[in-house]
Amino acid sequence: MRAIKKQRSLKKEVNTCTVNLKSSQSMLEFYKAKKPDINLGFTWGEWGDWGSCESGKKTRQRSKIAADGSTPDGEETETEEGCTEFYSNNALESPDNVAYTFGGRLGSDGGEAGTRVYSNSKWCSAPAF
Repeated sequence: MRAIKKQRSLKKEVNTCTVNLKSSQSMLEFYKAKKPDINLGFTWGEWGDWGSCESGKKTRQRSKIAADGSTPDGEETETEEGCTEFYSNNALESPDNVAYTFGGRLGSDGGEAGTRVYSNSKWCSAPAF
């Protein structure tokens, strides 16, 4: 069931991107036809978030922002290698999830109250209580 919801969400996102792309292309064609003497260039936008790790690689992208005449050096996509893949349909197995336990044995039984943090990630950075 969760995989079907994820697939529907991804399909909706692809449809949104397709509509946005058609709108942008339409605007570009309109301005090319109306003002052919414009020297269209671009500047780089900010880098987006890193994507998921796939086959030991993750990527991020940045947008091209229209500008008059300038065309800077650089790439639109950046790739980083050496990441670890994680796949599971079980939300309880996600390394981003953290569980806290509170309590302990009663002081009258010789125990001490305390807390403990559990996570599937060896880089767990959950705040202490």
